[in-house]
Amino acid sequence: MIETQPQSQNESGPAGLSVILLTNRPLEALRATLDGLFRAADRFTDSRREWGDGYRPLQEIFVVRHGPDSGKDEASGGHPLLRLASSPVSTKSGSRNWAALNAKGAYLYFLDDDVTVPEDFFNRWNGKVVQYPSLMVVGGPNLDPEENTPFQRSVGYILGSWWGAGRMSERYRGLPDDRWVDDRSLILCNLCFHRDVFHRMGLRFHDQLFYNEENLLLQELIARGVPLLHSPTLVVRHTRRGTWSGYGRQIWHSGKGRGQMTRYRPSTVRAVHLFPALFLLSLPLSFFMPAALKGPLALYAFLTAAHALVYGGRTGDWLGVLRVGVLTVGGHVVYGMGFLRGFIMGITDEGQP
Repeated sequence: MIETQPQSQNESGPAGLSVILLTNRPLEALRATLDGLFRAADRFTDSRREWGDGYRPLQEIFVVRHGPDSGKDEASGGHPLLRLASSPVSTKSGSRNWAALNAKGAYLYFLDDDVTVPEDFFNRWNGKVVQYPSLMVVGGPNLDPEENTPFQRSVGYILGSWWGAGRMSERYRGLPDDRWVDDRSLILCNLCFHRDVFHRMGLRFHDQLFYNEENLLLQELIARGVPLLHSPTLVVRHTRRGTWSGYGRQIWHSGKGRGQMTRYRPSTVRAVHLFPALFLLSLPLSFFMPAALKGPLALYAFLTAAHALVYGGRTGDWLGVLRVGVLTVGGHVVYGMGFLRGFIMGITDEGQP
């Protein structure tokens, strides 16, 4: 692990943790997520004596409504830490910024509204804050839930594999131990910031970035010398896309966001981000290539087939081998299309909900 220390915290600020859930769904639709957080909160409170001076309380589970129904808040209930609010900002990024500035805690843990956490989740988080006293950013993997359908298992396998997602696969499969990483290994559905990022340092999620807004913020922090920690113990379970169209939209948005981010800050791009776009552009040219130059495409086909067969061997789902092969190729093509669209158009308010 890299031996480095983040910037010092602002000790004059509030203590404890705020969990932030951004949603445009009715509260009842968040029941599985909230029930898991309530159980983890109760267990964390019960174990506070074990931490002594190292215990940092859970201040709130802050559910922030945004979108056209953001004014229809249900009465808060179900747990004393539950806090409901409506964002006055229309964009997701802007609503997250608003939540960060209005949360109570010294640490702001952003979770998606459809993840579930283990019962000792907050104990694990507190352990990382004790282990790294000057920690500014920490996140963990989002793994498949056990009840996934065969299609969702295929999606999870692709996202968690090097051939499917490159270095970004670490977000979905995790790393073997704590490591200082860059933005490719962290994701906003499971990501904690110290409040100084938004208050003392004055940074924000980019309001008009269509997707990947956390990646740009993390790159801003890297540029300022702030290390980012990936801890595999901070695991959440996150349901994968269950349809072909849902998977396609996820990959398109991811590619488009990375293209916009590359246009905005070219230094953030990596080879893994360019590969799908280059692959897409090479497909029409392949029909005019002499046979001797078609080797790279043949190698791609071979590696994709091997990737799909490994899935069949691991899961016993041999009918899913073809599905994984098609999803992998389709994902690379759609990501490349999204990347080119985002890079050409740049950051606009188009498509920002």
